[in-house]
Parts: sequence; structure tokens; C-alpha cells
Amino acid sequence: MVTSHFITKWRKRMEEQTTIPKNLLNQLMIKCYKVVETNFHQNELVVVDDLNNYGFNLYENQLCVIIRDGKLVTVFRRNKNSPKTTYGSDVDNVRYEFSV
Repeated sequence: MVTSHFITKWRKRMEEQTTIPKNLLNQLMIKCYKVVETNFHQNELVVVDDLNNYGFNLYENQLCVIIRDGKLVTVFRRNKNSPKTTYGSDVDNVRYEFSV
């Protein structure tokens, strides 16, 4: 369900590059696991949440994951006003898991 690459990138991009509290990081990780459950084994980019909804002021505020073959492959953050990363991702579908 989760690749080692995902875990490595999670630690770098979510734990090291932000000041998000551990309990919120755990909740966000659970959200990432849950988006895999609603994936129908297609290559998919999912925008899981907007981190600024939790009171942060991050430039890269959207938490995104890529799912391939039913596994979380990677995680990254992007700016909601500049979703360039969507265009370069080799995916079949882009899905938003939160209200924009």
C-alpha cells in the first residue's frame, strides 16, 4: 500500500520542511491511506488537503499524492495558484479530496 519512496519523501517534505505538529501529520497520513481505498487501481494524482486550512501560511499549501497500482508512490506539496505539477504527472486522473 505504501512504497519506501513515499515514506522517504513524506519525511523530507512534511516532517523536515514544515512545522506541522506530529498529531496533524498523523491525521494527514491517515487521509493519504484512505484515498488509496477509493482508488480503482488507476494511476492517479490526488490533492489530499489544503494545509493552510489548518492555520498555516505555506506557499506550497496543497498536499498531493500519486497512486500507482493501488500504492502510494510519492508525496509532494504544490501551490494552489500554480498547479504546474499536475501537467507533468503521468496519471490517468486528477482528483480533489477536499472542498476547493
